[in-house]
Amino acid sequence: MNQELARGKNAAPTNDKKNEAAEKAFLPRRPHSADLRKGRVSIPEECYFVTTCATARRPVFLDPNAATIVIEGLRWLRDQGRIHLLGFVVMPDHLHMAFALQTRQECRSHNPGVRDETTCGSDIPVATLSDVMKVLKGFTSRVIRERLGLQQTVWQDGYHDHRLRDRSEFETRLAYMHDNPVRQGLVKLPAEYQFSTAHPDYEKEIDWAWLEGGSEKTDRGRNAAPTNGKI
Repeated sequence: MNQELARGKNAAPTNDKKNEAAEKAFLPRRPHSADLRKGRVSIPEECYFVTTCATARRPVFLDPNAATIVIEGLRWLRDQGRIHLLGFVVMPDHLHMAFALQTRQECRSHNPGVRDETTCGSDIPVATLSDVMKVLKGFTSRVIRERLGLQQTVWQDGYHDHRLRDRSEFETRLAYMHDNPVRQGLVKLPAEYQFSTAHPDYEKEIDWAWLEGGSEKTDRGRNAAPTNGKI
């Protein structure tokens, strides 16, 4: 099912007012940096849902190469021990993602034999939300512009984040995020959208082991609900 799922030039946009209203609620007005700094905190081992948009909502990520670069950036942040990756959907003009900030102790665990007594065991996050977004946007913007020959900026300034209260809210948000391509008329089922953790190619990118509080990767299908571990 590894196919390009961009909307064709003859495809008509959806006209469902309820879906449009729901999408506006999930994607508020364009953020201002000053607004977004108010009350923002970065708490390790807490799950955040984050949304950020392409500049002027241009459909930059209709290009499969651009969407893949964004996913590469998320994987790099995970592999560097900065985040637990808990889900994503790369839409044509914006990105939804779920992750938790890792602590320094966990980051060191990715490097056997290397131990820093001043940070190991600390509950200080390896990176703040702002750090993560700055690195992600900086990397993906540079690579997309280089590979695709774009001149314009790729991302809007700012982003929207929401820290989850409990496991039930995580399930609701993850399902809503995965359903976004369906609401937009891009596919009929969440698993058909290529650039999403609902798709078979990427469903194992979700760190179910962290969600379940385990130490080893658990193979959970895309229809499996999180258990009563973390969050």
